[in-house]
Amino acid sequence: MSKVIKSQTIIMNKWKTFEKTLVSICCITYNHEKFIRDALDGFLMQQTDFSFEVLINDDASTDKTADIIREYEAEYPGIIKPIYQIENRYSQGIKPMFKYNIPRAEGRYIALCEGDDYWTDPLKLQKQVNFLEKNDDYVICCHGAEKIKNDIKNGYWFKPPEEKDYYMLEDYIAYGRSFMPTASLVVRNYKDKFHEWIYNSPAGDMAFIMSTCLQNNGKIKRFNECMSVHREHDGGVYSSKNYLDQQVFSIETRIYLRQMLPAKYEKYFKMGIQNVLQQIIANRDNLLKKNNELKVSLKHKDELIKHKDELIKHKDELIKHKDELIKHVYNSYTYKLGNFFLFPVKKLKSKLG
Repeated sequence: MSKVIKSQTIIMNKWKTFEKTLVSICCITYNHEKFIRDALDGFLMQQTDFSFEVLINDDASTDKTADIIREYEAEYPGIIKPIYQIENRYSQGIKPMFKYNIPRAEGRYIALCEGDDYWTDPLKLQKQVNFLEKNDDYVICCHGAEKIKNDIKNGYWFKPPEEKDYYMLEDYIAYGRSFMPTASLVVRNYKDKFHEWIYNSPAGDMAFIMSTCLQNNGKIKRFNECMSVHREHDGGVYSSKNYLDQQVFSIETRIYLRQMLPAKYEKYFKMGIQNVLQQIIANRDNLLKKNNELKVSLKHKDELIKHKDELIKHKDELIKHKDELIKHVYNSYTYKLGNFFLFPVKKLKSKLG
């Protein structure tokens, strides 16, 4: 993304009121110096007629992440509101998003985006907030996202298994992150009503979404648009896990949350766990297929190497045969006789020439 050139004054001049922050953008970051500018630029490029704040928690990064955030804080002091941890809190079992960002969110709505993801649509917030303002029975608004893995684009991801006008908590329990990427979320701010179990859940964002949906039995709206990027890289807390560990983590989260939610959601948790197991089996079958293809490829490679060795052997034999032919020619009576008659001619040419 290109650097945002709008000043704080230009951004705020479009806001209709300063009395109350309407959206609190909550961002957590750790060692994201390669990515944090994209995230911050995505926040600041938002074209809204309402006020918003950017709450950032840097979890004691050891790279230049905090320095970059300070640059933006100095340029946008009325919007960028960071916390710079001295010690890494995540390693202490603390979830910074829910310990340090959500509690200080003043907005009527909370938008989530981690420091290695970013927004791509300048009207993202305006679209989502407009919808929630007009539809009180909805508690969450999300959308599709593009996935980038180690700087390689993988296309449009996070599509639901079926298109609906709206989704409910049951859908999320069954299908999880498959259609609700974290950076797509704008939710109503129920910070004083969130359940305590979100702090102990293996996956805090899943617990946060479920706790939000339990408020007023709210609906989920999904825009069929791609308005953000989810980045996977070797330094990511979740994406750095191997595939099997990711799925086990997902199952562990569902097992934990199943104990916290009412019994009526039991069958949806079973569906969710079953879906994860099916994905593991499908991935295993795919890996077995690739393994078999690799074996065939290696066998073909061995055959090529064998053929190459045979060609080299044949080449050596040809070279040996050629040397023998040359030796035979030099020693032949015809060759010697020819040289005998050509010698005076060569001598005469050298004198003339």
